[in-house]
Amino acid sequence: MLACNVTINIPQQKVKTGPTQTEEINIEALPAGEVADLRLEFGAGELNLKPGDTGKLVTGTATYNVKELKPEVKVNGNEVVISKRQPAY
Repeated sequence: MLACNVTINIPQQKVKTGPTQTEEINIEALPAGEVADLRLEFGAGELNLKPGDTGKLVTGTATYNVKELKPEVKVNGNEVVISKRQPAY
């Protein structure tokens, strides 16, 4: 008989939560005739989308309680990326 023993050490990740933060996201619409490349990059969490008629490309509210998960908004020409930061534990 052979006996095997395997030990795996998995580092524990501790998340420090804080008060709930709310941040408005407002991105201006592109000039008429231009097409936007909008990317929403999120992992776990809740994301609610609905159409609007505000004259803006994106308008909304981000709510979070971990400082490192504050959404990042990057605009480069017609490319817009809204993503959730990855925490550095």
